[in-house]
This record gives sequence, structure tokens and C-alpha cells, in this order.
Amino acid sequence: MNTVLTSITNRFDNIEDAIQAAAEAGNDIFGGYENNIPNTKRVNESLGVDEYLLTESGTVLFIAKFDEQQVLNKLSLHASISDGVLHGAVWEGDQLRVATDAGCVHKSDKKGRRALGRQGIIFVGPSLAAELAVN
Repeated sequence: MNTVLTSITNRFDNIEDAIQAAAEAGNDIFGGYENNIPNTKRVNESLGVDEYLLTESGTVLFIAKFDEQQVLNKLSLHASISDGVLHGAVWEGDQLRVATDAGCVHKSDKKGRRALGRQGIIFVGPSLAAELAVN
């Protein structure tokens, strides 16, 4: 199984600081669409997001926590979790080790996701896993 380590350079407890840090790193996530920030913030709060993670490349990641599960996602104007097979990730210090070539559970397998979630597995959509592999 191929994996990639993604280094986290900074952590933020609010979306506004994370967006500003990303912009300073050259990633203007909501440039021209700042009116979408309050709605994104409300949705993320309802999903249990309490921390935003800035990567070396200026990408902002977050972990939604619900129903004994954690789902890693990328902060973007149109963030969503993809259908299909989800990849797995685990923390290694301040780095996330993400499986990039093999999924661990299908999105529709709620029981399987819960069981893996209890083991500390963080789920990652295939497109984000592929993006992290090249950044």
C-alpha cells in the first residue's frame, strides 16, 4: 500500500485565521467569495470541526467528527466528501499518513466506518488522497 505523509505547519481553532494564513501562503481559498465564509463556518461547526490544519503547500484541511467517525477534508469553496471507497489516514506526530492507492471502506458502509473510526482511522475521499500524494 502506498502512503504519503502530509506535514501540518500550523493549527487554528477558527476558520477565519486559517483562511488568512492560507492566503498569506498563496492559497486565496475564498478570494472574491468571502460572503461564503459564514455559511461554511456554520456547516463545519455542525459537523464537529474544531480545528483547521495548514499544510506546507498552503492547503487548509479539517476533520469533521460525527457518529464515532472522523473525515478529513480540504477547505474549499465547494467542499464535500466524495462517493465511493474512502481511503484511510492516521496521525504520526504532526503528520498525517494517508493511504493513496487503496481504499479501506465504502462510504455507504456505515457499520464498517464506525468500526474503523473506533480504531482511530480518519477517512479521506479519493480525490483528496490523490491531491495530497502530489503536494
